[in-house]
Amino acid sequence: MAKKAIRVFVWQTGIGVWLATHALGCSGEEHARQIADLQKKSDDRVAQVERKYKEQVANLEKQVASLRLEVTDAAAKAKSEAEDAIAKAAASVEDAEKEAATALGKARDAYRREAQTKYANLNNELKAVTAKARKVPAKSKAAYDKAIQAVLKLQKDINKDLAAYQEVTLDTLGKTKAKVDVDLAKYKMAINKAKAKLPR
Repeated sequence: MAKKAIRVFVWQTGIGVWLATHALGCSGEEHARQIADLQKKSDDRVAQVERKYKEQVANLEKQVASLRLEVTDAAAKAKSEAEDAIAKAAASVEDAEKEAATALGKARDAYRREAQTKYANLNNELKAVTAKARKVPAKSKAAYDKAIQAVLKLQKDINKDLAAYQEVTLDTLGKTKAKVDVDLAKYKMAINKAKAKLPR
């Protein structure tokens, strides 16, 4: 675009030189001097236009380079901020997971101790019942033995339930506790049923 403008300018200057020499009717020496002046002015003007064009191109290249640098810096900053945010979020998640695991462990241990205490108390009741079993008359012995078999089966279930606390998760903790509570209640009822078979 700039070179085309330079060519047009040179062409127009050449027409001006021709008009000055032919239309004004100058002498040969005068004519040569005028041509030299016009040529010098034309060359100076062309050089000036080329310098201006080169300066504009250089300025545009500097602006482009500056914009590229700004974009690169902004991208690097955004990436760094995103990585920091991700690292903080990951640390927060890890902390929350640790806290949840600690809370789960405490709840599991508390429920297991509570169940073990109830189970031990019921086993003491069972010992008192079995101590009196020798006094059961022969006609009631079959019913008593059947009641004790139900108690022994429930003992196995309760032992499995207590062992299940070891593998419990946050999702299964409530279900496990509910099953233990139900089995302990059944165990108590079975002991009371066996106790009812004893002579008064």
